[in-house]
Amino acid sequence: MRKLTQQICMSLGLVMMMAFASSVQAQTLARYTAQIPFDFNIGNKTYRAGEYVINMRNQPSVAKWTLADTKGRDLKIISGMTNLNCSRNGKASLLFSRYENQNFLTDMSAPNFGMRIGKAKLERQLAKKPSQPNAKPEIVAVVLSERTKKI
Repeated sequence: MRKLTQQICMSLGLVMMMAFASSVQAQTLARYTAQIPFDFNIGNKTYRAGEYVINMRNQPSVAKWTLADTKGRDLKIISGMTNLNCSRNGKASLLFSRYENQNFLTDMSAPNFGMRIGKAKLERQLAKKPSQPNAKPEIVAVVLSERTKKI
């Protein structure tokens, strides 16, 4: 009986180790830096022009992006559904929609995955402004530099 219990415990331990290893392997972590030359908004929060670190973690069908300052402090965490068709030319980039002097982060993409960000209230208001009926925003791309290798 004791031998059977040991075998069951060892089997369960092996299964758990294999499950953990496959879940770690299913995640992709990439770190990039971005030199953003203008102030910009994510949602209703404004960020100053400057250098930022973007950490991307991709799991099957879900992406998590963290915007951090160069000192490593997380400023914004964004998560959502992965958009595999989001990458432009195989380069990691951030896309911004520009209305007048306001820049809104709309897309984040890496070579293997990407994510679209919903419009903030201010962005929707500027898009509907009477002085710009049906005006298309200017799209501005910022190419990211890879900071470390994927793990």
